[in-house]
Amino acid sequence: MSQLFALFRAVPVTWLMLFAAGLLLGADNALAWKYQIKFEDAGVLLGAESQFGLWDGAWWTVLTTGFHHGGMVHLLCNASALWFLGRLLETRLGSWRYALFCLGGLAVSGATQSLWSQYVGLSGMLCAQFGLVWAWRRTDTWFQTYVTAEQIQWGFGGILICLPLTWLQILPVGNACHFSGLIYGIVAGVIYVGSPCARIWKLVFLLTHAILIPWFYLLVHPVWNGNYHWHRGDVATTAEARLGHYRSAIRCDPNLDGPWLNVSLASEELGDLRAAWNYILQGLRLHPGFQKAIEQARKLWDEFPNRREKLAARQRLREIFGDDAPQWEQTLKIEELDQRPAKRVTIKTPVAPEADEPIEVPIPPFTLPRRALDEIPRPAEKLPAPNPNAPGSAEEGRAA
Repeated sequence: MSQLFALFRAVPVTWLMLFAAGLLLGADNALAWKYQIKFEDAGVLLGAESQFGLWDGAWWTVLTTGFHHGGMVHLLCNASALWFLGRLLETRLGSWRYALFCLGGLAVSGATQSLWSQYVGLSGMLCAQFGLVWAWRRTDTWFQTYVTAEQIQWGFGGILICLPLTWLQILPVGNACHFSGLIYGIVAGVIYVGSPCARIWKLVFLLTHAILIPWFYLLVHPVWNGNYHWHRGDVATTAEARLGHYRSAIRCDPNLDGPWLNVSLASEELGDLRAAWNYILQGLRLHPGFQKAIEQARKLWDEFPNRREKLAARQRLREIFGDDAPQWEQTLKIEELDQRPAKRVTIKTPVAPEADEPIEVPIPPFTLPRRALDEIPRPAEKLPAPNPNAPGSAEEGRAA
């Protein structure tokens, strides 16, 4: 037990890195099993690098992802190399300088690999250690005692064999991480240790690490990447911000289909139907099989408020699609608007009766106005009562 503690005190940084790598592998597996998620997603939750996480500002994952591994075999390979190289370098450099060198190797190799793809594992830092050992061994007899020429050849052979394995898709390896770490270790060995270089060059080597600050910033903000702006638009909280990011995504990479749909949706949300229509048509011209964009175009057509707006929208469609416009009008279910439908006027014509059929004309009854009765002249003398025995005596105005 005392010997193990003495060994830990001799190379504590190496021991801590081995412990962290083993602990994270166990935690990744336990988290994936407990919550029934993918192993890679569990690693992201515990600090492994992811593209979206990096774009959201998690720059430290460039460093922490090195302590995650893809499996037990991956961990054992890296752990054996770390145990061999780490003990040599920590013994000669001292724990503090060795820790700073490992941090630099992680940063340089991780930042380089992140330009192409995400990665896990300590292999980039291990290549930096191997490069330092190779450069230092050339002038140091102590390293020549513990590291043979055959081991150096096997080390270079292992780095080079990863190239065809990756190209042939047999084993995906972060070659950018390997070679950038190797170069960093060699430069550190040539300039900083094991050489009679002037102090000014050693100072320059240390100051060049300041380049990592803008380098990390560009990793978090890759403004040249259309996918970055697409993601930033998806997480933006306002329609104006989403619209700006989606426009930038289109400018950076017009071949992305999602930003064309999303910039149309953002323009529609802001009330600019013409801009939304223009964006969705241009997206369909580049991605004619994008079904969601077709559905969005149909919905926008129905939202145009009047005939004049629809005529302008159809004219824009014909400008964008040219000879293919009739086919797209049919696909988007755009009706014909050039001729207005004539109004249907129904004229009721009376039907003339046949000649043989009598026409009955109703005659209204004659009535005198009430005042006309008062104006009838009446006789001055009083007529006697009618005599039934005298003929004609009942006629008005005659006496018996």
